[in-house]
Amino acid sequence: MSTAPSGIEQEGQDGVDGHLLLIGWRNQAVPAVNALGCRVTWVVTPGEAAQVRDEGFTQDLVLVADPTNPEQILAGLARSGYTLAGFTAVGSDLEFTLVAASVVGELAGARCLPVRTAVLLRDKVAQKNALRAAGLPVADTLAIGDLGELAEPPMSPPFVVKPPLGAGTTDTWVLRDEAEIAALLESRGRDTAGPWAVESFVTGHEVQIDGVVRGGRVVRLAVSRYLQNLILIREGAVNASVVLDPDRYAVMYERAHELVARSLEILEHRDGVFHMEAFDQGDRLVFSECGGRTGGALTRQQLGRQFGLDLMDEWARSLVGLPAGVLDGYRSEHVYGYTLLLPPEGRIEHVPDLKEVLGRPGVVEGSVSLKKGDVWGRLLHSSQRAGRVLVRGADEEELVTRLHDIGEWFRSAVVVSPAP
Repeated sequence: MSTAPSGIEQEGQDGVDGHLLLIGWRNQAVPAVNALGCRVTWVVTPGEAAQVRDEGFTQDLVLVADPTNPEQILAGLARSGYTLAGFTAVGSDLEFTLVAASVVGELAGARCLPVRTAVLLRDKVAQKNALRAAGLPVADTLAIGDLGELAEPPMSPPFVVKPPLGAGTTDTWVLRDEAEIAALLESRGRDTAGPWAVESFVTGHEVQIDGVVRGGRVVRLAVSRYLQNLILIREGAVNASVVLDPDRYAVMYERAHELVARSLEILEHRDGVFHMEAFDQGDRLVFSECGGRTGGALTRQQLGRQFGLDLMDEWARSLVGLPAGVLDGYRSEHVYGYTLLLPPEGRIEHVPDLKEVLGRPGVVEGSVSLKKGDVWGRLLHSSQRAGRVLVRGADEEELVTRLHDIGEWFRSAVVVSPAP
């Protein structure tokens, strides 16, 4: 059952006065939310409630079956005794609940991400069409209703197919010719209903750009480079990233700032955080995607270690109107990056424990989620992992070597037997 509202307005330790409504559970957000010192109500599923408490959130919970559904959120608030007028700010740091939070926020007349902006930050077709219309370099993009329409392709291969409201590389394919199109349709069988986004394939090395925007001004950003483009996950690529040095990559940072500033202006994302991806083509950056949330994997951790940039704190502060708290000028003497750990396919018989992982060269933090008895199959999307590690090196070259080494070590250290 939901925790009943106390009816008491509390003034936060930073002078924050009001009632914040958060939609969708993200455990990494708890310290930043608690630090605000204001009253907070969090909408989560019943299955998440115990974990929320275990992570240290002690204020009000509203339980709903689906936090992405505005109807369920509104009903949950009503049965728990809340009125929308009681909330001064509404937000989310999750991809799938971003729009729902904005819808509820606008209905409440509260501080929130505008619904139009939230939709553009979520829907890949609407987002790219808006940027292309404004003259930014971006893939040609259109929507189809069913994968069967690819039998007569709407554009020439190679092209990419993905859900317009997806995340990561789930259900994402590069189709280079008629044979690959036919193979996709055969593998999906009757499960082809969309809608689906179809985009022209963009060349270049993929980078991620993360940062803070306030009042329409890009306050801070950081550029990281994926070791391999995430679109190649199905072909054996590993989700790994290295922070790029602002001095060594000064031109890259200038281009990134220009692309981010113009993109966020078009998307009307004026306050909060952003996670953008782009393709480095040598002489320019081509826009890929942009989210109005903090980055996944260990992006937040690597930027915190590298630049003292606490993106989750910046997200929380922006929700309630506090000024940005970025540390200007700080830069670690080390270079940081992360990699997701992957085992060979099969039934897991032995997995290195976390102590062994943390003892590898350069590893500063990590986790192992794989257990004996698990069955590991073919890699299908970019967030699939058996563990993950944050690694540091004296320079970029040493860091890249260490990232490759720990990935290879983990794979060889996992013992598997053939899966049934």
